[in-house]
Amino acid sequence: MAIFDSSPHSTYRILNDKISSETKAVWWQGYDDAEIEALIAAANRAVDDADRETAYARCLTRLHQNPPWLYLVHPIDVFAARKGVDGLAIDHKGTLNIL
Repeated sequence: MAIFDSSPHSTYRILNDKISSETKAVWWQGYDDAEIEALIAAANRAVDDADRETAYARCLTRLHQNPPWLYLVHPIDVFAARKGVDGLAIDHKGTLNIL
């Protein structure tokens, strides 16, 4: 499984915003796996770089075993605009703002 995200600190953001059923953040799509929740919690507690790397690797291994469907766009809201239209922006949570 390959994970791509343009968020800063993307591994943390993907696990907590898109995968975790504990946080159920903006981009969460209903994925629920008790084992991955325990692994994400352990990764969130890891402070040492080597410990964090190991914890993230365990998370990604579990996601390989039980993969979620990851959307590249938000499947609930759809918006389109002509290229070059001013006054539109999408914030860090994926919310469309009309300026």
